[in-house]
Amino acid sequence: TPLQLRASSAADYGAFPAKSPMARECSVGIQFVMDKKQRVRVHQVVLGTAADDCKRIHAGDMLVRVDGVEVTGKQPDAIEKLVAGSYGTPVSLTLESGHDRERRSVRLNRKQTLNGPFVLQSQEVFGST
Repeated sequence: TPLQLRASSAADYGAFPAKSPMARECSVGIQFVMDKKQRVRVHQVVLGTAADDCKRIHAGDMLVRVDGVEVTGKQPDAIEKLVAGSYGTPVSLTLESGHDRERRSVRLNRKQTLNGPFVLQSQEVFGST
């Protein structure tokens, strides 16, 4: 069974539903972590967000593409720009299971505004080793 870390609520991790369709930057409720090999993995899925509602995204899954654009090796800010967008707009994520390496695509609508970055370097999450 894949490890499933879920935040207790959107407010706990700085994700809040956008108040209006005019909100500038919205995401889908996933915090990612980039490892030393520049692979981007799901660190946590925030409860009550589009990512949580779809039930197909799990901690440990690797993000492969965003709207068809390969993300391995891209800088965190470039990945954030691909995932983030205007309120209510769709985004397609291609993920590889951390459990059995099966690939799947999910289409989500951006609805959560975030305070701060949501693609972190591994040392920001786990500390330097």
